[in-house]
Amino acid sequence: GGDVYEVTIKSGTQKIKTQCKIDSSLNQKWKDTQKPLNLKITYHEQITVKVIDKRKYERNINVGEVTFSLMNLLSVRPLNIIVALGTCTSIRLNITLAWTPVVKGH
Repeated sequence: GGDVYEVTIKSGTQKIKTQCKIDSSLNQKWKDTQKPLNLKITYHEQITVKVIDKRKYERNINVGEVTFSLMNLLSVRPLNIIVALGTCTSIRLNITLAWTPVVKGH
């Protein structure tokens, strides 16, 4: 058993979608964890994170959606942030932001 959640992270026209299964011991098993999931964005853009509870025999449930600006999150080192989805849910996402400078001509 366990619950399956679909997580979508979107910025502009770019979108990443992955799934996480949480078992009864609250262990998480993510799809696509062999490599980092990357978006190429600039500091003035926004990110939208949406989580859906995937149901096998019922309609899927929209757990929550949040949009935030990256302007205040610039950091030389990778930055861990927690995204709380909605006021009545206990689901929080840990996201690591790593900024890579753009080199002209590459």
